[in-house]
Formats: sequence, C-alpha cells, structure tokens
Amino acid sequence: MKKIAVLFFALCVLGLPALAGIDEGINKGAINLSVMGGFTAPISDYDWDDSFGGNGPTYGVQLMLHGTQYFGIGAELNMAKFEKETTSGIDYSADIMRYMVAMRFTFSPEAKTRFYIPFGVGMAKYKGKMNGSSESVTKPAGYAGLGVEADLNDIFIIGGEARYNAWQLDDEDKFGDTKFLSDVALLLKVGIKF
Repeated sequence: MKKIAVLFFALCVLGLPALAGIDEGINKGAINLSVMGGFTAPISDYDWDDSFGGNGPTYGVQLMLHGTQYFGIGAELNMAKFEKETTSGIDYSADIMRYMVAMRFTFSPEAKTRFYIPFGVGMAKYKGKMNGSSESVTKPAGYAGLGVEADLNDIFIIGGEARYNAWQLDDEDKFGDTKFLSDVALLLKVGIKF
C-alpha cells in the first residue's frame, strides 16, 4: 500500500509541468485557498514496542496570504486518522486534529511550476484508543516539508507535499514524561487563487 501511494504521488508530481498553465506564478498580496488529501504513516511510538496506530488517511484545508512573492502565511486545519494496529496483543488507534499557523517559502515564485518549503506551528488535539479505553490531549505541534505546485490556469493550482509532523504528548498520569510523536504525510492538493 505504501509503495503504491508513493508511486502515485511521484507520478502526479512528475506530471505537473505538463499540466501547468501558460503563465502566472505568485504575486504579492495573492490569496490561495487549498484543500489537501493523502495518507500518513507513524514514525515514532510511545515506547520502543508500543505504537499509536497504523497508516491512515489525512486531509485538510488551508488559507494562505502571500505577503511577498517568496513568503506566505495563513491558517490551516488538518486531520489524520491512524488506523487500528495490534502490537504485543494490544489494539491501538488515534485521531489527530491540528490547528496550525501555516507558512511557506517559495522558490522561483514567478514560474508556472514552483517548489516551496511548507512549515507550520500550532496545536494538535490527540484522541487515542487502546483496547477500548480512550484518552484525549491537546498540546503543541509543528510540521515542515517540501512541496511543488503548478498553475492549471489563471485560477486553479494543483500540487503535492511531503511533510514531517510532530506533536507533544505529555500526559503524566499515563506516560510519565514528555513525549514527542511524529508521522510523515504525502498530500495532493487543489487550490484556488484570489
């Protein structure tokens, strides 16, 4: 499943220059509204042998204002669902909702196809389930990654992102100290320029 998703993501990214519009790029003061969807995979665990769930879907929406051609700032809401996974006879799953201040630095903003670095900080609401019992914690979170997008025409943008997400989990009653959990996400996005 992971290999198929990575292959699909790579094919979409490689096909972006062919889909790119005639001209456009990013102008100072431009506003983009994007929806994203893809899959996420955990890369860290509570402890060395306990997981917080398996691969699952992720999706979100983002509003970005470009203060300059190179830099944008906005707001993002994204969600991830880590599907049930059994480790050492225990079933784990989790849902995460992230409220983020989203930022990005764009290379060659005048180009039809652009690479950029997305990053963000905010809060994550973690809801975990373990063998029927559940817990909920809201703590700081952040992400960083690499993205590519292309103008389809004067209004629509298509693109993709690879992200590393991290969030804090320090429920002392259950974990004893501060933990930082993480996952990687591959996202496809469609946007509208205003």
